[in-house]
Amino acid sequence: MAADGVPWVAGLLQISDSFYPTGAYAHSFGLEGMTQAGVVTDRATLQSFMLGEVLPQLARTDLPIAARAWAAAGEPPDWPRLREACFLGGAVRGSREPREASEGIGRQRLELLARLHGGLSVELNRRAEAEGWPRPAGRLTIADLPASIGAETTVFVCGSSGFADAATDMLLSAGVGNERIRVERFGPTG
Repeated sequence: MAADGVPWVAGLLQISDSFYPTGAYAHSFGLEGMTQAGVVTDRATLQSFMLGEVLPQLARTDLPIAARAWAAAGEPPDWPRLREACFLGGAVRGSREPREASEGIGRQRLELLARLHGGLSVELNRRAEAEGWPRPAGRLTIADLPASIGAETTVFVCGSSGFADAATDMLLSAGVGNERIRVERFGPTG
């Protein structure tokens, strides 16, 4: 254990290093720009940036998905839940670029873990490749919905009118009650 009682810091620094072959260092939530602009200059301003900017974003996206994946990776692994976590990881990134970057980083990390440690990461890689996790970009199907969606689930849909209508129809056919579907449409104005 590290002398300061935080043994995970060394691993975090290693996987965030530009020499680590995943590119994760490029996803810093704008820390470099904030440093260059003189906003982040010391420990206190870094802490403020991390707690005010980074953690709230991660708390709504990566951290809940990581917690689900961790819980599903037990003995024996819950493969449907791991698949669902993989799909959710792509779903929380709205545009193609961050989704593809995140998938690339995740794939590279899994390949490295498989080479270094074997075990679960080998089987996860095999299943992901064989079954197309996460799915390629395209229209949603009922098969893309998490198994946990049911009549009592509240679902939030946000997108163009065409997407929102198609997603709502799909959710209704999956048994989600109309009153449990919240829709926000966006598109050109004028």
